[in-house]
Amino acid sequence: MSFDGGKTWPLKKSIDQGEFKYSSLAVGRENTPSEGFIYLLYKFGDSQGATVYVIDLNENESNTALGISTITTDITNLDTLKEALKEVPDQIDLLINNAGIGFVGNVEQTEEEDFDRLYQVNVKGVFNCIKAVLPRMKVKGGAIINMASIVSHVAVNNRFAYTMTKGAVHAMTFAIAKDYIHEGIRCNSVSPARVHTPFVDDYLKKNYPGNEQEMFENLSETQPIGRMGNPEEVANLVLYLCSFYHRIRLPYRRRFCKTKWKLNQ
Repeated sequence: MSFDGGKTWPLKKSIDQGEFKYSSLAVGRENTPSEGFIYLLYKFGDSQGATVYVIDLNENESNTALGISTITTDITNLDTLKEALKEVPDQIDLLINNAGIGFVGNVEQTEEEDFDRLYQVNVKGVFNCIKAVLPRMKVKGGAIINMASIVSHVAVNNRFAYTMTKGAVHAMTFAIAKDYIHEGIRCNSVSPARVHTPFVDDYLKKNYPGNEQEMFENLSETQPIGRMGNPEEVANLVLYLCSFYHRIRLPYRRRFCKTKWKLNQ
């Protein structure tokens, strides 16, 4: 992965052995920026000998074409998820929780089934994936990246249920980070603002037929940079958080969290 200036960030590095192989899991679901996201993870990881596994409800043709192994299972069921994960290595270095579904509406417009549906995927799904993978990550440490949202921090109109779930993801990230830092496991979350995904296109098509382009431009202009983000930009940030260069900055935080821990090389 290269940022401005052409600098490349290795995902993992050993002092005396250079780069070495690792395994990672990326959890995706329909209507998330998972396709571009998974491709970037695979493209960079493959260059370093990575084995990338995708957990999803269905096989994705683009992932299959790349040779990415897709584990088809339901992340809302812990027992089913654990059974499906029997085919992955005993050691997992990276877990990226990217699954998520949306809903537009305030509390009065949100039915109980809508609330439960979002909770099952966006909150319980993240819980289940972390719970199932953590024992494999404790072997040598690793990194967990959770996909939160800008609504974890600021209010957005008519996003009641979605805001609830992403606030929970943000809070879970703090708890996991605090509890497992001594195991050499880092946990961070990313909070994108509006990202151009199929969800946006479907929402505009359904609610503003014939005016999709005008509404798309209006939504874009509400962003500070004058446009929506794209999945690749989010993926680049996630890869940085997975990288060795992010790890070496952690000791400066020790004075704040006052937790004894050891940085695994």
